[in-house]
Order: sequence, then C-alpha cells, then structure tokens
Amino acid sequence: MTDLLLWLYLANSVLLINHEIDSAYWKEWELFNLPGGITGFLLLHFPLLLFILWGLILISRHSCQRSFQSEPFSVVKSEPPLPPDKLVPTPSFPTFPRSL
Repeated sequence: MTDLLLWLYLANSVLLINHEIDSAYWKEWELFNLPGGITGFLLLHFPLLLFILWGLILISRHSCQRSFQSEPFSVVKSEPPLPPDKLVPTPSFPTFPRSL
C-alpha cells in the first residue's frame, strides 16, 4: 500500500510541477495580477516545491506525518483546472455595421 501511495504522490507531484512550469510560460502572474512580476511568482513557488518534495520524502520514509502533508496537497490538486480559453484571452475582432 505504501508503494502505491508513493507512486500516486509522485505522479501527482510531477503533474503539478509541470503545470507550474507551464504557468510560468504563460505568465500567469499577469493573469492573476500578482505583484512582483516573475520574481514574486518564483518566490511564491519555491516554498510550494519544497513542500511537495518534503512530502515525497515523508512518504518514502513511512513517516506518520505523511497523512498531514498529503491530504491538503490532494485537496488542492483535485480542484478542476480552468479551460484554456479562460486562461488566455481570446482576441476580439471589430464588428462592422451591415449595409442596408
């Protein structure tokens, strides 16, 4: 059972880290109006990555703290992602009046 938990946590972590890399590519700090630009965005994500990797270490060591770490992480990750059209604004084209 512990091996299954380890692999599920690892797969979930890889997906989350991949999403965070992708969010840096799409400049999500501008989307959410986060102060500090890319620097603030990276400083916000360093503790998140540390938290994820620390949880992986706790699971691999069969620590009793692992459930306290993995439960909030699974709740945060289980939230459905936004569709791409909500993340990237679609260009609006001008409409011209029709001739009568």
